[in-house]
Amino acid sequence: MAEILVSIVMATLNEEEYIERCMSSLLAQQNVPGEYEVLVFDGGSEDRTLAILQDIAKRDHRVRLLKNPARIQVCAFNMGLKEARGEYIAVVGAHAEYDVDYISACLGVLEATGATNVGGLKTPVGEGCVGQAIAWAISSPLGKGPSRQVRHEEFAHNVFGFFGRKSALEAVGGFDEKYVTDEDTELNYRIRQAGGKVIVSPKIHFKYYVRKSLRAFWRQAFGYGFGEAQTHHNCAGSLRIGQMPRPLLIVGTSVSLAWLAIRPSWPALIVPLAYLLFALAGGLVALWDTRSLKVAILAPLALAALHFPGGLGWWFGVRRFGLPNLSPSGTGRGRVHKEA
Repeated sequence: MAEILVSIVMATLNEEEYIERCMSSLLAQQNVPGEYEVLVFDGGSEDRTLAILQDIAKRDHRVRLLKNPARIQVCAFNMGLKEARGEYIAVVGAHAEYDVDYISACLGVLEATGATNVGGLKTPVGEGCVGQAIAWAISSPLGKGPSRQVRHEEFAHNVFGFFGRKSALEAVGGFDEKYVTDEDTELNYRIRQAGGKVIVSPKIHFKYYVRKSLRAFWRQAFGYGFGEAQTHHNCAGSLRIGQMPRPLLIVGTSVSLAWLAIRPSWPALIVPLAYLLFALAGGLVALWDTRSLKVAILAPLALAALHFPGGLGWWFGVRRFGLPNLSPSGTGRGRVHKEA
């Protein structure tokens, strides 16, 4: 076997709808200055995921299919760290499709900036009207709050997955397996605390396939909120102002419901009515953005399926792990200068 430059690590569990196009994009990478391997850790898929992967592995020697008995993706990432033969590791997701220059772009940004971990811009993609509404909600400032346009390499609090040297990931102890969700945020926090640089670049692109139903999206948003609360408690200064509207929405709605139960009056409806107007305005914005009436009608529901379970999950996380640690983290962000 030739010496491996990059080890791509991915966890799967019942991904038959996405795994073939994801693997096709990973195996079609261009301009990689060396050999690379794809390590897939399956958590016991009960659909056609394994059959598809086995067929791909027979046709391409770069694919290694392994088991993930823990069935949790963060455990698969650490198993990949141990199994990887490459100098660099790329931790990726199965719900995604990667540009043909994804790996080469990551390598280029990593070497040019001296970063510890680099990531790029993901484009949410939805299938069907519900999926399109969810994709719009995720990408819209109305969904997750104000977002900056990244036109240059910039320091970041977090990036999707991991791309960096294997030795750098080993140096910080790999992923923390106590995190079922938000494990990448916690990892990047430790990288920054250790003096490393996390950088996001507009040169790095990939598509992310969102959930197809509001019910599945609701569960995902709840899990993300729960994981964020765990990070906010364990990682000093990780809570940012832009993450508070969802938890505050739960507080405001709860107060309104209690007010209505004790003493019904119109002021008790201020928070629910304000959110209703916000969601309906979101539908108009979605209509402008997508030019689809069906997506515009579903957009308010997609926003609600993001905000309410996200906030509720955060408070359940606070109950489980404790209040956020508001001490300063001592790390910042900003544009990467050319001399970096």
